[in-house]
Amino acid sequence: MGGGGRTYLVEGAQLNREKLTENIERSIMMVTALSPMIGYDRAARIAHRALDENLTLQQAALKSGITESLFDRIIDPERLTHPDTANGH
Repeated sequence: MGGGGRTYLVEGAQLNREKLTENIERSIMMVTALSPMIGYDRAARIAHRALDENLTLQQAALKSGITESLFDRIIDPERLTHPDTANGH
């Protein structure tokens, strides 16, 4: 296979990094990473708040009393893609 990195990319297509970042920030599924730290019910309320108020997950978490440092430590999309580090350690 190969093809100089074009195996799965249509020639001329470019990644829309701004939209990708927005989609990640609005991904409600990432709230599950907070559940072990803050409990399922509180995490669910944050997810609902994000949806109901059209907020990013971080905005909803901060408005719900989660500190930015805790959020950033737990909700790290890059780290969450590696199962051995998803628990925040």
